[in-house]
Amino acid sequence: RYAFLRQNSLEFLATAEYFARIGNTAEKRENRPFNYAPAIVEYGKVIETELHEIKGLHKLSFFDMLSKIEERKLKPLYHNLRQFDSLRKLRNGCAHSQTASRSHLQQPRLLLGLGETSKKGLLALLGQVR
Repeated sequence: RYAFLRQNSLEFLATAEYFARIGNTAEKRENRPFNYAPAIVEYGKVIETELHEIKGLHKLSFFDMLSKIEERKLKPLYHNLRQFDSLRKLRNGCAHSQTASRSHLQQPRLLLGLGETSKKGLLALLGQVR
């Protein structure tokens, strides 16, 4: 389904899904909340890694890539800038001091289009750009 992703992006995606499954299992088994922040960080890495491969965005920070997309009005990415920025903010918070519950985990999954049977989400969009 995601054959268009680069190998390291696929690894980040697999790691995020693994962390999410560990959290779900731990919450059910121990009946205690789990911090899903590592999974959210990995989801962010998938998008950041794929954006790095777009001409003119290589070696920029996530924030700077989004600024370039906005400045140059790079289509079709420009039309989804708000979704990219939502993921960036969530990823940054989780990478530093924010904890994340299972409900927090749903936001990046929806933004990426995971679990969707249709061709929606940021992953599908990046597949079109490639």
